[in-house]
This record gives sequence, structure tokens and C-alpha cells, in this order.
Amino acid sequence: MGKNRRWASRIEIDHIDGADFLRQVGAKLGGKALVFLDPPYYVKGRELYANFYEPAHHATIAGKVRQLPVPWVVTYDDQLEVWSLYAACQTLTYEIAYGAGGRYQGHEVAFFSDDLDLPDVSDPARFSASQLARYLRPA
Repeated sequence: MGKNRRWASRIEIDHIDGADFLRQVGAKLGGKALVFLDPPYYVKGRELYANFYEPAHHATIAGKVRQLPVPWVVTYDDQLEVWSLYAACQTLTYEIAYGAGGRYQGHEVAFFSDDLDLPDVSDPARFSASQLARYLRPA
């Protein structure tokens, strides 16, 4: 099995609404689970996605994710409204390129549960495999 597939048997991807996922699956998680959520953008969600969230839905997701019994990560567009939803959470802000050839530069933020140890990196998009290896723990 190639390097890129070594964790494949441990990863599950669900294409359901975030609130439904958190309600149906989130509370049942345990062990070494990690939840990663990438909700639609807060500000430009309506113009970028067929299934965008209204502010109340973003607030529902924030409330439910903070109650998870396992570690979690949520990524968003870097907006004051989002920061208020995840106040007091660990954060990492970074730049991201959009469009073919990276024509557009934007700012995003990742919010982390308190039980995660964050690596000391300034840009997760440029986090090398050797840097990542220092943070992986054997199964």
C-alpha cells in the first residue's frame, strides 16, 4: 500500500448536512476519532454554493461542534461573525489561493477543540511531510 493510502481504512467521508452529521454521528463517536468540518463560507456562501447556510445555521453548527466528545477542526472564511461563534477556541489563520493558477488570494481561519495540540506553523498549506511526521503518533 502506498504512502498516500496508509490511513485510508481509518477515514470516513460523509456528504450530509453538517447539523445532520453532528446530530446523527457526532455524539456516537469515540476512540481516536477526529471531526473535520468545512462549512460553506459565511460571507460569500450564497454566491459560491448551491447549499449555503444562513447565519442561524452557522450558529447551530458552532454550538453542536463544541459539544462533540472527540477532537474537532472547523475551517471558515476569516470573518468577524465566525470568530464570535468560536470565541475562546484555538485558532490558526492562513492565506489560501483560489481559482486556476491561484489567481485569488483569500484569508481563512481554522478553529480547534481545546484537546488538540497545535503545531507551531504559520501556514498549514506549506506544512511539509517531514514536519507533519513529527506530530503523528503511532496507532
